Amino acid sequence: PRDSTWRSCLGIVRALAATTVLLVASGTTGGIAEAASTCDEASVHASQISSREDVRTLAQCAQEYVRDNGIDEAYRAFHEDARWRSGQFYVYVNALAGGGSGLRNIVFPPDPSREGNVWVPAPDRFGPGFGDDPDLVAEYGGGWLYYDNRNPATGRIEPKATYALPIDWDGTDAFVAVGFSESDIPGACLPDVVNATVLARAPTEDSLRAFVRCAAREMETKGLFAMGNLAGSARWRDGSIYLFGIDSSGKQLFTGNPLVAKGAPVLEWGFDPKALFGDRDVAGVARTFGETPLYYRALNPLSGALQRKISVVKSVSAQGKPVLLGAGYYLDCENGTCTPMIAPSPASAEDRTRQIAVAQACVSAREAVAGQPPQQVTYGFYTDYRPVTYATTQDPADPAFSQAQGYEPDLISGVEALANGKLTFDRVGIGNPFSGIWYKAAEDRFDIVGGGITALDQRTFDASGTRVIRFGASHLSFNQSLLVRETSSINGYSDLTGAHTVGAFRGTTGEETLLRLTGIENADGELQAGTSIELADGTVIVAGEPGTDGAVQITASGASDRVSTRLRLRPASDDLPEVRYFDSDGAQIEAVADGEIDAVAGDDIGHRSAAAATPGLRVTIPADTAAEQSGFSYAATAEGDRLRNTMNAFIGCLTANRSIGFQQWSESDGNVFLQRALALR
Repeated sequence: PRDSTWRSCLGIVRALAATTVLLVASGTTGGIAEAASTCDEASVHASQISSREDVRTLAQCAQEYVRDNGIDEAYRAFHEDARWRSGQFYVYVNALAGGGSGLRNIVFPPDPSREGNVWVPAPDRFGPGFGDDPDLVAEYGGGWLYYDNRNPATGRIEPKATYALPIDWDGTDAFVAVGFSESDIPGACLPDVVNATVLARAPTEDSLRAFVRCAAREMETKGLFAMGNLAGSARWRDGSIYLFGIDSSGKQLFTGNPLVAKGAPVLEWGFDPKALFGDRDVAGVARTFGETPLYYRALNPLSGALQRKISVVKSVSAQGKPVLLGAGYYLDCENGTCTPMIAPSPASAEDRTRQIAVAQACVSAREAVAGQPPQQVTYGFYTDYRPVTYATTQDPADPAFSQAQGYEPDLISGVEALANGKLTFDRVGIGNPFSGIWYKAAEDRFDIVGGGITALDQRTFDASGTRVIRFGASHLSFNQSLLVRETSSINGYSDLTGAHTVGAFRGTTGEETLLRLTGIENADGELQAGTSIELADGTVIVAGEPGTDGAVQITASGASDRVSTRLRLRPASDDLPEVRYFDSDGAQIEAVADGEIDAVAGDDIGHRSAAAATPGLRVTIPADTAAEQSGFSYAATAEGDRLRNTMNAFIGCLTANRSIGFQQWSESDGNVFLQRALALR
């Protein structure tokens, strides 16, 4: 009997007008419905079907084709023309058999031998077989029918949806239809068909969409209690494929990212989702349209690198709470192997641990400025230490004096770019003398000071013994060496004799290393008794015995007040070199090149730069001392500590916890930090 109950079982979800109208779907991600405005072959083709709207459009065009070209041409075309048949998609025609005893196949391209036969639809899991009833299609003008059917592509019994429209087939009331099996139909979310492993093996936007929709059905059924399973189940997580949940404010509720299980607080969209997507409210887009694809860079747990990612996010209601459920796959990956964009793939557990630590640093950096107002930071930089930090002029009156260049300023620019408006830096040059510039961070004028400063604990205390500054995390390491002429017989500190004169900067680790390795001073920084020190006013002071009131001390943290203006230092022993002090880096490089002095004491980074720029100079083997670590200085106050912690996180992120440093900066023409910041942002 054809009563209302029977009609309901047929699953017709909505009526269409009796007159066929082509519907153009907006908001699809491709396919024929999006482009079709007519039923010409260029616009409508079975091979381009990618959505339900496309299926409906093909059925509508098939109905029009029968009406305009007659049944003989339609019969031929539906069998032979590729536009009507591609893969699982084909056009078929059925009519009601006489007496209402079943359906008669008129056109069935997959198996023409069935044409003319009468068949009775078999029962399925939804109840008695109902078939595609042309009477009801005609009565309601066409619609969707849902039932179980064997999918010829998989051999499985799967839910199938068909769109059917009435036609006149040589005087017989019939219907033309196009159907499809789609994996995101509720009953088709089979675990062995839709899972992370299958998606990882052959990721496409369609298979990703099915994956997210199936996961969404589990969350809609189980509510927020489903989060644990969606985050950790083997079905929903495999390698770089995992699910994540975001609440309506953009806060992450859960993630299946395996890096989280190893301790890294990885946020899919960071602490500021709008910043990731160029100030676009993608959460609002997903809520409004129900579903949206997204394109961004994220940390790939397989490679430990930032890589391009395609995600689909679907709006779900879980126990009345709006949730954005999403997943994605990374580009540059094939068969589980991913080619990183920024960092090399980890080759060991140690490398993986390092990548997790980098991820933590990047998250900490974003967290440090999240919700904070923009901060203007005054950055004082030393102007005379190429290539680490310098200006093109040493004249404070010249505007170029505060145009920072070099490794450290480029690192600061990277921080500024990564902070994305939360930290901006006012660069102010600090000229010679170098000694004590780290204390300027304690002055009101500066928030942070840099100059390739070796971070020594004794440099953090003032003359009264009060800690006034603190150093941030190390971002540069170097060794001490000598800069000599290519023809020189000096190959290290042990070659220096009383016949040599060595240039140095006051108050540097270069000076201290020279004095100690040559024996001019002892381990406490006290000069040998009898050492004469010539001062700027022409006065000469002779050092007394170490440990007495007449002792003279010179260290990298400072010197006895009475020798602060020292120009020359002549050891008491004739077999030790004389030391001559300079006020600029350029002056001492010129002096050794011209033969006025025999060597310059300093670090190997600055010396290599000078040797490369000055013909006839070379760098000796490094001193047999530990590598020195350089960091920025900050005021030892609560405010200074907050800035130091923030900067440490940003620098750790940009340098990948010091695995990216001076060498990579040099090889990138100074762009590595800015490039990394833009990619991370």
